[in-house]
Amino acid sequence: MAVGPESILCSPDGDNWTKQDAPITLSRVRWLNGRFFAVGNGLLTSSDGGTWKQESQFDSYLKDIAWNGAHYIAAGTAGSVYTSRDGVAWTKENVGISEPLSSLTWGRDQLVAVGEGTVLTSPDGSAWKICISELVAPLFAVAWSDDQFMALGERAYSSSDGLEWALEDWYWGNNRPLRGCARGQDRWVAVGWSDYDFNGYIYTFDGNKLLEAGTTVPNLPFLEDVIWAYNSFIAIGYGDAVYLSSDGLNWTEQKTGVLGRLLSIVQGNEQLIAVGESGVIATSPNGVTWSEVNSDTTEHLTGVTWGDDQYVAVGEKGIILTSPDGVTWTKQDSGTDSFLCSVARGNELFVAVGSQGVIMVSADGKNWYTSSSGVKFKLHDVTWSQNAFIVSGDLGSVLYVAEETLAKSLPEPIPEEEPVNQDNPAETQVPWSKNSLLFFSCCVGALAILVIGILMAAHKNAKTNR
Repeated sequence: MAVGPESILCSPDGDNWTKQDAPITLSRVRWLNGRFFAVGNGLLTSSDGGTWKQESQFDSYLKDIAWNGAHYIAAGTAGSVYTSRDGVAWTKENVGISEPLSSLTWGRDQLVAVGEGTVLTSPDGSAWKICISELVAPLFAVAWSDDQFMALGERAYSSSDGLEWALEDWYWGNNRPLRGCARGQDRWVAVGWSDYDFNGYIYTFDGNKLLEAGTTVPNLPFLEDVIWAYNSFIAIGYGDAVYLSSDGLNWTEQKTGVLGRLLSIVQGNEQLIAVGESGVIATSPNGVTWSEVNSDTTEHLTGVTWGDDQYVAVGEKGIILTSPDGVTWTKQDSGTDSFLCSVARGNELFVAVGSQGVIMVSADGKNWYTSSSGVKFKLHDVTWSQNAFIVSGDLGSVLYVAEETLAKSLPEPIPEEEPVNQDNPAETQVPWSKNSLLFFSCCVGALAILVIGILMAAHKNAKTNR
């Protein structure tokens, strides 16, 4: 049996099919407990696939149906789940979600239902446990402070170890995903923007609740990042200004003279560095006075960090720049063309993440190696704490890797050339690699065999002559 929007197909062998019109739109058909069940904008049942009986006592569109040996269970839009003992009289169950459910199966003594970023389990179809919920939207920012990680997008999630995450009861409205966050004083400040009204938004949380409805920043329509530095929150985005606040509630605009969209900001070496689109890099000693420096690139720069006495900035087409002072920047070979979105420094390692699940790792900011993430979707942000790197990305994903494990995965560094031999300045002492030593050994061995062969031949000739 096969079903479609308004049709039912039947075949005895999979080659020859008979079509009949369906009275309702259908999305799935299953053989359960001796009958066919077709679900969609209602329910059809049939014992032979030819004659169908319609049930329409559902207030949601059904996507799938299962049988667990005692009950029929149907699932569909708006988190709807229905149960029935006979397939005729149905009871709607309260599962505690509103996300659409698209598939349902029974195995190992439990039901599993999945939908848009949602996974539910149940032993009987009535009592449901939410395993994953509301993780369809991307998480754009992740940060560590006050003994917790915070991951933000359209919702906020917190974790004390980067492994177990809890949904925070911070709700600020739909279609205003948050792009950056920072903690200062006794509160979190998060910034973002809406692609519906093109306004920037600033939200302040005290750890338990939203302190106010949010500050609208129309003059800086795309707020991208925020940092706590010099006893102030400093928010950056699109325009020629930054916003400063000592409490996260009262904000003042400060002109920068830097035109462009600033995307990421970091404090290091007693100054602030902000990077953005078209290769723009701005520096500030206090968050108030800003200067633009030459990056020698027009590629978008989307992430910047400080560590090992240098700044590292990353961006589109795999670009990586390093600088010891924030003024003079040097391009490095990243080994990838992927869009790099963010970079972090932790315990003697740099980690950059980006599109197609790419993760690049470096011990010095100059030599970069690929570390397999196991995913192919976009990774937006990375941070380090608790001896681990935490990455947030599309589909509400959070990746975790212990720093020690990541460090062990790096290849051994290639030895650099030794200093010139002072006894003979024209001679350079080049260290041997394993392959070179193997080649040398083979040459010596071959030469020895050749010499022995010659000597044996000469000996044999001499003996013959005698």
